[in-house]
Amino acid sequence: MQWVQLTSADVERIRHAAQFLRPHAEEIVKKFYDHSFGFTDFVAKVDQSGSNRTRLESTQLDYFLGILDPSFDDAYFARRKKIGEVHARLDVKPRWNLGEYAVYSGLIYPILAEHLDGQELAATLLAFQKIFTLDGSLAVESYITAGLLDRIVDVTGRLGPVSDGLAQSSEQVETASKEIADAISQVARGATEQTISLNDANRDVESVLENISTIADAASRQSGETDAARLDSESMQECLYDVLDRSRAAAGNGAETLQAAVQGKQAVVDTVKAMETISSAVISTSEQIGELSKSGREIGTITETIGAIADQTNLLA
Repeated sequence: MQWVQLTSADVERIRHAAQFLRPHAEEIVKKFYDHSFGFTDFVAKVDQSGSNRTRLESTQLDYFLGILDPSFDDAYFARRKKIGEVHARLDVKPRWNLGEYAVYSGLIYPILAEHLDGQELAATLLAFQKIFTLDGSLAVESYITAGLLDRIVDVTGRLGPVSDGLAQSSEQVETASKEIADAISQVARGATEQTISLNDANRDVESVLENISTIADAASRQSGETDAARLDSESMQECLYDVLDRSRAAAGNGAETLQAAVQGKQAVVDTVKAMETISSAVISTSEQIGELSKSGREIGTITETIGAIADQTNLLA
């Protein structure tokens, strides 16, 4: 009240003017709603609220008569607060509410001018203006407070599911991150094991290469021994032919029989030695072939190992 400078003298002027306005109260309220119902938006709000003009005029008449005999107690302020809450619920904009006080001023000022004049009229009109400002500010303040609270509740309600969804998404992201970390760890372990397997395979390959080199050397040596055995075989054949020739000659020449026999004996000894050399060469060749077969099996095993490693590498990729 102090903010709008509404004094006790102003209240007395309003009460004094009430005697001129009460007889016209119903007419003032009717004209008030004649103005309001001229706007389609206002009519739509009334229909939305489930009210009607008769009920509005009855409520407005009580309000107007209350202005003419103001008592600024708790009930007075509670009523203005209630008006603001109703306007907020129906989304009646503050400009409509404040505009209605301008309508009131236009309806009561001519009536007061018929009974008051000069300074008294001006002071009375100012007193009504102050009380209209007070009521309007209380209604707007309540409208803002109630409307803001309702919107906060509404926004909070709508944000609830969103917040829950964000929390759930956060949990899903955390779970996915853990799964990705586990997968990376498994890939790392697999890569380590793969590296070890590849190193082992490399060592096996090197060993096989060494064995192949050894076998190649042995085969080269065997080839030399085989050539020697072939030469010995040819020599033996020549000796046999020579023995045959000598035997034939012995049959024709008895004098030379003993000497030919001695030479035949030596040829036979040489033949036996050549046969022993051939036997040793054959045995050595058999052993080398066995080593080649064993190395071939090792190469097959390593090939299977390398194939398995390649499959694991494809799986990891």
